[in-house]
Amino acid sequence: MINNPFIFKRPLKPDEFVNREDQINIGLRCLNNSEPSVVIGDPHIGKTSFLKYLLNIVKDDKNFSNTIFSFIDTQMIGSEFTLSQFWKEAFAPLKKYVHDQLSFLYEIFELVEKNNYGNFVLEKLFLKLENHDWRYMLFIDELDFLFTHKVLNSAEFWGGLRSLSSRLDSFNIMCASRKTIIQMNQLTAEISAGSPFFNTFMRIPLYNLTEDNSNILIKRSENTFFKHDYNFIKEISGGHPYLLQTASSKLWDFYNINIDINNYSNIYEKVGREIFNELESHFLDTWNNWDNAFRKVITIIALEQLSDAQLSHHFSIERLAETPQDFLSERQKLLDSGIIKKNGSNNYVVTSKAFLWWLADEIKRNVRDESEFKNWLQINEIDWVITRGNKKKLIKFVNKLLDVVGKGSMTLIQSFAKAMGEEVGKNIH
Repeated sequence: MINNPFIFKRPLKPDEFVNREDQINIGLRCLNNSEPSVVIGDPHIGKTSFLKYLLNIVKDDKNFSNTIFSFIDTQMIGSEFTLSQFWKEAFAPLKKYVHDQLSFLYEIFELVEKNNYGNFVLEKLFLKLENHDWRYMLFIDELDFLFTHKVLNSAEFWGGLRSLSSRLDSFNIMCASRKTIIQMNQLTAEISAGSPFFNTFMRIPLYNLTEDNSNILIKRSENTFFKHDYNFIKEISGGHPYLLQTASSKLWDFYNINIDINNYSNIYEKVGREIFNELESHFLDTWNNWDNAFRKVITIIALEQLSDAQLSHHFSIERLAETPQDFLSERQKLLDSGIIKKNGSNNYVVTSKAFLWWLADEIKRNVRDESEFKNWLQINEIDWVITRGNKKKLIKFVNKLLDVVGKGSMTLIQSFAKAMGEEVGKNIH
């Protein structure tokens, strides 16, 4: 049996990791300089894999020889987990050292336990480590879970992490979150009496992969994929690593099960449907993670993109807006992250075809009649962007577009597969 080389249902092992050289260098600098940091990115962008990859590097690095590492996955934490239980779990690797190499910590560690891991005794412990040239590094995955935790979402917990990690070289922390630093500060603003808890954290954003790194990942197929397969996978995924792995895995399985491969339009349609069905829950998760500003901008871009593809003319929704400059900030963030890009006509487009298909279904589900569509526009804060007199133009345009789209994602997948298949035919003949 030949193993499928594409992994999309679990975090990657270090030898499976695709190069994110710039972010890795920033992460290593933060760890080496004892700068607290947070790895930020959308769902399934590779945050857990990134944390574990960095941890694997520093564990074998002589510059970190006097360092104790600890990794906490907050999804393992119960809703009643206390502050002392958190630190007891986090200090499990440190406790092993106390009874071996770090006997100088024995007394202070006992004091920490007796005082239920309060911040003042924790500071004394870390100062003791610092005086002996040792460091403790804590990696926290799925930090978002703690923002709604009944016990740990407290000034004592967040304030302790901020104060200890920013003032002491012997304690450092690296987290992973779906939220931006601004959003994290907003979520904890009510319990912060002073400076925002996360304004001392270095931001390490994870974006979609570059085309070169996408090609490196797809190349794991060895001789299974041809150039047109690379194009198919990149068009569907837009460089998102989870989408790349999923699309590659599904196509790889198809080629290794089916011997008779002739009609590429049929192949890409069949595999495209399988990929889309696999990714629907991911897209909903991503959509729910975005704020309304992001949803607003990407919806407008997607509708304009569908207009170009399905109606053969560009319908500028942005021109219907009361203040078009409202789009600029979010659009730039989407551009930086690789979620959108500029095409040959200098128009903005969604990079992942699969996400475009999902969004077409999402809109179609909410545009059964004019009142439902108006409600959907209001929920996603798009209605206030469009001037009152132009709302009817938008509704008329969307209804016309959806008439052409027909069955939503199924129609779009079929159209995409047909175009890809025809392109393969031209190149072969």
